[in-house]
Amino acid sequence: MKGFSMAEFLRVDKNAIFFTMLIWITVAVTLIGGSIPLVTAITVTKFELLFVAAYFFVNGFNFLIKIGKNFSAKVALYLLALATLLVTSTVVNYNADNELQALIVGFSVIFKVFHLLFFIVLAHAMASYKLIVKDTFLVISAAVLLIAVTLLFMGTLSFPSGLYDSSPLLPFAYNIRYLGYICTVGLSILFVLFVNKSNDSLKSFVLAGLIISNCTLLIWLGGRGSLVSIIAVLSIYFIYLYQTAELRFKSAAQLLALLCLSVFCAHVLTVYSWNGPARFFTQGEVLQNIGDVNKLSSNRIAIWKQTIAAIIEKPWLGYGPEGYRFHPDHILGLQPHNSILQVLVSYGIFASLIMLYIFASFLNICKGQVYNLDNKYRQESVIATLVILGLAIHSLVDGTFYHSQPVFYAILAAATIVAIEIRSSVKFGVDKI
Repeated sequence: MKGFSMAEFLRVDKNAIFFTMLIWITVAVTLIGGSIPLVTAITVTKFELLFVAAYFFVNGFNFLIKIGKNFSAKVALYLLALATLLVTSTVVNYNADNELQALIVGFSVIFKVFHLLFFIVLAHAMASYKLIVKDTFLVISAAVLLIAVTLLFMGTLSFPSGLYDSSPLLPFAYNIRYLGYICTVGLSILFVLFVNKSNDSLKSFVLAGLIISNCTLLIWLGGRGSLVSIIAVLSIYFIYLYQTAELRFKSAAQLLALLCLSVFCAHVLTVYSWNGPARFFTQGEVLQNIGDVNKLSSNRIAIWKQTIAAIIEKPWLGYGPEGYRFHPDHILGLQPHNSILQVLVSYGIFASLIMLYIFASFLNICKGQVYNLDNKYRQESVIATLVILGLAIHSLVDGTFYHSQPVFYAILAAATIVAIEIRSSVKFGVDKI
């Protein structure tokens, strides 16, 4: 007897259900960063669980068993080894006597489990339904436009209220630097869409406007990590276009002109000491000694030195989740502002090596997709790959993957890659998942 399906009962197209949910959740995640990181993380997790619950309700749980059966023995072995190391590190370093630490570590573990569950469900949903579309990514850039317009009114016109020169708090962001993550993602998406735009004048105008708003906001915020990561992403993309013989002078020149215009706009709109393009140059003048370098890096040099010393103390299993935060020699911040050091200090060398291997293998899958000219989802593959690379580069100088919003974007991009791989594979054909 055929099982009950709410989608059939309501005569609603499943594709429409999950596509609409994903669009609205993506927009919501982009706009909810005004609370403290913990509240933002809880809210993002609620959105993810809403999608997961809806997917389970419509499709049941059997697809999880099918996914497990499709794992190769090699992949299953690596995942089992990684899970064992993560659990061991967590248990060994668990401190029940410190209630605050136990509570925060518990939250950290729960968030990771739910993020993983959302990734699995989202990848399956994208492969099973019509969710591998550029629009899902484009709404991020559109949401950044809303943020930019809001800050324009508040920063230059003080309407409905003014911003503060002494406060890092902004609308849509608990810290001014957090918006840099979102702008990096938004621009990575727009680079691909603009270069591959059609001859439609209206579409070209809209994309140009989005690029100017996203890039102007990124530079206006004054974050060095965001600037470095987006320059790296643009360079990687131009190299890719050159290798595939798709680099066109006209499109490249137009894109660079828009970026230059964005720098000018950011300079004109700069009204605070903490923002604007001039900040990148004036701070360089203070470099006199290592102390100045540390000051220029917002104490990152000192944080990294302390983190490396902590890693040397416990190299194999690390200090467990939130290991840096509760280390006795902890300097400041909740994480070491470097994803590699964060993994090493938390879970040790063994787990870090497995994660590095998995990440390298995943990038190899991305490479195979973006260089496959017969891939009908190649544009989506390129967008997803650039988003992942942009966030990964950003994470080398900031706590990118410590915060829930960029983690959501990374999951969205990674699920897109996995879904495309599933749909293009005979062995893992969509009819078998």
